[in-house]
Amino acid sequence: MTPIDSHVCSVTVVRHPAAGPLQPEGRWKPDSDAISDEAVTVTRGRDADICPGELPPKPYCDEAVPWTGLGVDALAHASGAQSWTSSTVPGPDARPAGAEPDPSRVPRTLTYTVMRPKPGHELRIGPILLAGAAACARTTSQRVGNATVLRGPMLAQSLEPDSGPPLPRTLLVVIRRDGAGWAQLEGPAWAEHDIDSAEQALRAALDRYCSSCSASGRTSPPS
Repeated sequence: MTPIDSHVCSVTVVRHPAAGPLQPEGRWKPDSDAISDEAVTVTRGRDADICPGELPPKPYCDEAVPWTGLGVDALAHASGAQSWTSSTVPGPDARPAGAEPDPSRVPRTLTYTVMRPKPGHELRIGPILLAGAAACARTTSQRVGNATVLRGPMLAQSLEPDSGPPLPRTLLVVIRRDGAGWAQLEGPAWAEHDIDSAEQALRAALDRYCSSCSASGRTSPPS
């Protein structure tokens, strides 16, 4: 067996003060109680295709999306991603102007990830996203241009005793030949038109993120 250079199989993690490629500006009035998070970008080395990695045979619904239970390095190699970026941005604020502040209020947020493969290579995250959307959420699927889009409510995860009822969460997933993205819409229930805007924002973010990807890159179809 050829030994694997640990430096080749390491990943680079860079934190940016900006929110990343998903830009909600102009799509909704940002929730003033929510704070934009930094963007975190994970990148594999050019020769990382030799690094071992395997996605689980089924999704683990108690784990965070994409339900693999893998750490950062393991997910990078198992998914075949060249890089991905994750961040959280404020969701829509539906309160009327001049509403009294409510310290107990939970703000609306959108937490997302966009992922792309090395140009000309295969992104292997598609099947686990499809399986997770079926097992861990109640999504519907449609084709929008060159993408498969899934959206619907996420199923409640295990809760600690006395934690109260869970707030609703909506899942968005976009799977394309040259990348994939997913988002969770959290906080008080989002209006349908705001979910539409969030889907458009996620698809636009993936367009932006994959603008330099080769057309020959692809995301593996469901097996």
